[in-house]
Amino acid sequence: MRTRLRLARKQLHPTQRKVFERAILKQLLRLQNFRNCQNLAIYLPFDGEVDTRKIIAAAWRMRKAVFLPVLGKNDRLRFVRYTRKSILKPNRYGIPEPASTNPDDRQPVSGRQLDLVITPLVGFDRQCQRMGMGGGYYDRTFAFLQRQRHWHRPKLIGLAFELQKLNRLPLNTWDVPLHQVITETTVYSRL
Repeated sequence: MRTRLRLARKQLHPTQRKVFERAILKQLLRLQNFRNCQNLAIYLPFDGEVDTRKIIAAAWRMRKAVFLPVLGKNDRLRFVRYTRKSILKPNRYGIPEPASTNPDDRQPVSGRQLDLVITPLVGFDRQCQRMGMGGGYYDRTFAFLQRQRHWHRPKLIGLAFELQKLNRLPLNTWDVPLHQVITETTVYSRL
């Protein structure tokens, strides 16, 4: 299923992809969670994921602090500040990460310090369950959210194309659901 969904998003026609990504951007910019956040974690596109570069540019214009995920110890993500001056290098999976030689630029923040986390995903369902690439990095990093009765922060929002929606994903005890998933047509919210 994961292979099929990755292939489907890669095969989107470039013109259609741009139309869909503009629609996703518009929907995200309207969300109160996005407008109100100060510390935003987001990914750089890889393997056919929704392109986030215009979202990042909008966040910078709005004076938000933008952070990118960096692979850390214990297979958890750390989040490092990303600016226009950041130098990027591919990690062991080929995903771009900040690689600045300035130690101040690489001071990570924890997931608890973020207001909003925009996550990549391979598949999702209406209940905002997320299928990632299979490494479990986001689930391990945000496992603390499962122990909270109310999600105050960070909010987790996935970006996807409607073609990545599944009827129902199987659940594991360690799966951390998203607060919302935004596609080109709909904003799905967790009930």
